[in-house]
Amino acid sequence: YTTRVIVRRPADPGDFSGTVLTEWQNVSAGYDLDALWSPEQILRGGYAWVGVSAQRVGVDQLRGWSPARYGKLDVTGRGRFTADELSYD
Repeated sequence: YTTRVIVRRPADPGDFSGTVLTEWQNVSAGYDLDALWSPEQILRGGYAWVGVSAQRVGVDQLRGWSPARYGKLDVTGRGRFTADELSYD
């Protein structure tokens, strides 16, 4: 599969604590949501945050929103999987 990850980190590398928080993007609204992203708490603590687009509904929305940027994303194994089986890998 080909997916998207978003990385948010302290601007100054010296402020990074060495801890990375990873979040599977919430797609309850029909698109990726950064449900746990909180810059005040996460960046103040020196953490980095990584959001992963793991489910078909979120990736499909991204592909429709910006085909030039996200058109090659595929979390279906080229159509072999349709129920988000690969999201658990």
